[in-house]
Amino acid sequence: MNPPVEQKLSQSELDSIYQVLDEYEGCIVSLIPQHVEEACQSIGGTMKPQGMAGCFSCVQQYSDGGQFCTDGSECQGDCRGWMDMEQTEGGDFAGQCAYDDSIFGCYSIIKEGKQVSGGCID
Repeated sequence: MNPPVEQKLSQSELDSIYQVLDEYEGCIVSLIPQHVEEACQSIGGTMKPQGMAGCFSCVQQYSDGGQFCTDGSECQGDCRGWMDMEQTEGGDFAGQCAYDDSIFGCYSIIKEGKQVSGGCID
């Protein structure tokens, strides 16, 4: 997957930011620590409650979200479809590029025009 936004940070700066975000336990504290919020914002993300538990996570938007696709290589993130989608005339499945890097929701992953996995994550 490609980064959701163009980065102007060095790899060591990105590694440091991702370490802060990885260490953050969003369900343990009621307020998001300022350094975690700042780390998320520095990579173009927004801290949002995710899943049924509402744990906060840094969610980054993809600029190509919603574009039609038949494979994740056509997207910044995954190519996602829905459980009830229909095949194209050529027998492939077409989905849409993910809007953000959140893993939560009900969708299938499309690779090379085929549904390779699917279900609901919450």
